Amino acid sequence: MVLDASTYNLVLTPESALSMIQKEIAHRGWKKFEVEEVRLIYTPFYMFSFDVKAEGGAPPITGKAAINAYNGDISDLIPYIIDRPLTKTKNPSEGGEIEETAISMAEAKEATKDKIAAQTGLKRESVSVSAFVKVYIPFFRIWLEAAHQPIKVDVDALMGTPLGLEGLHEREKTWGEATSETLSRLKTPQGWVDLSGKLIGSLTGGGGGGHVGGDHGRSDGHGDGGQGGGAGGIAGTGFQSRWLILIVAIGALAYFAFLQPSSGIKCTGEITQYKNECMLSGICTYSLKNNAELPVGEIKQVFVKDGKDTLFDTYTNVVFESTQEPFEVTFEPKGKECRQYTWGYS
Repeated sequence: MVLDASTYNLVLTPESALSMIQKEIAHRGWKKFEVEEVRLIYTPFYMFSFDVKAEGGAPPITGKAAINAYNGDISDLIPYIIDRPLTKTKNPSEGGEIEETAISMAEAKEATKDKIAAQTGLKRESVSVSAFVKVYIPFFRIWLEAAHQPIKVDVDALMGTPLGLEGLHEREKTWGEATSETLSRLKTPQGWVDLSGKLIGSLTGGGGGGHVGGDHGRSDGHGDGGQGGGAGGIAGTGFQSRWLILIVAIGALAYFAFLQPSSGIKCTGEITQYKNECMLSGICTYSLKNNAELPVGEIKQVFVKDGKDTLFDTYTNVVFESTQEPFEVTFEPKGKECRQYTWGYS
């Protein structure tokens, strides 16, 4: 089957999409979910540019967006998703379903003016839209049950952004889960900075409780009693909380002193001249220790840098379906030799 507009070759697999969902659900405190059905859906969108004349001499509002040609929803995520080095095609992957184009391009041009005007709070007459292009975006549409409720989630098969989990509420963490999360955060430098700040704030913020107790004591003419009230506050819940934080910090230090990390990712590569272009090619290796299992759908992003600036159109996803995954990025040199560029991954 050939589509009436371009689409893109899949970057993610169904397993990778499920891994993205699992991370989002776990972030909300839920460990398990039941998958009922997974479908590959190609949804039609009209990409377009917009320009809104602001009032009072303010600069105009410009940008790119997309309107869903099936249900009419506006998305500013779609332009970001496809503003990447993707391979175009008009042939959907085997088993993919094509969603109906229920809105014509002419209808979309009128509808987008109203929607952009509503979003910016300006008059419809101030909005102009142009450069409409139809594309099909592949999604993994997944029906599942989490937190005892049915949920439908769309995960784009190009970058892995899950849509539809907004209604899933967060589950309150138990003390053990909170401690485990703290230890995980302490594996990164930023985690140490954040939690150290909280620890210092807890240890130096006890004066607030004493001050409140003191004010209360002085208001009825018993200053010493107020100070006693403050001391009582320190000896109560706040004191216990500080000890809990200290215990977690000590446990984290013991963790780093005696345990080794179970895995790590390292990418190696080289930028060379290829015809009239530059090519970054290499391999990313996922090292596993202590009989750890390879996480499904783990992703690294490889990119090229020109000095301190990242060339955003060179971002490439490396999806780990095995412990070693090759990557390749081609880009045009801009008045300099290929060897003068650098690269990195995140």
